Amino acid sequence: MLSAPARGSGWWAGDVRVRSVLGSFRRDRPDDSVHALVRRFRAGDDAAAAHVLEAARAAIRRDAALRGPSVAALVVPGHDGEVQPGLTELVAALAVGAGWRIEPRVLVRRTPVPEAKARPARDPAAEAASLSTRLEVLPSTTATILLVDDVCASGATLQACATALRAEGWAGQIAALVIAVAR
Repeated sequence: MLSAPARGSGWWAGDVRVRSVLGSFRRDRPDDSVHALVRRFRAGDDAAAAHVLEAARAAIRRDAALRGPSVAALVVPGHDGEVQPGLTELVAALAVGAGWRIEPRVLVRRTPVPEAKARPARDPAAEAASLSTRLEVLPSTTATILLVDDVCASGATLQACATALRAEGWAGQIAALVIAVAR
């Protein structure tokens, strides 16, 4: 589901362009330095959070499509419905320099779904159905919804978010910024 076109142009999850802050890591290599940094970020390590923040700021500086007040940043809800505090803090810090609008609770997971590593195959329809959206809270000037997540493995969660947003009538751009891509 996740595809990588030409070098340097990012990954795609369906029609969602995925920009990775740190690049990618191999799931079968727990000693991979990017994987270790992501795990430390998830655990709340301040040094890891600072490293991710600086790398994300650099990625945003390189990509004008990720900047400006027409971008609404949404943290992707976890499979259990919770939003990672580290991601919320990262988005808040990035919003200042990028000029984003932060729109909490526009995208909510109503029903928990198992993580990809805890089940054999994804059910894209069930995952999209587990999400609800509140597009009415977005300013009319919003042109791009930026989904922010820690790791993109198959791209199924990002695709499910895009499907849920489109089902509720979102016709604008949808992009994603992730800390890393698992391959």
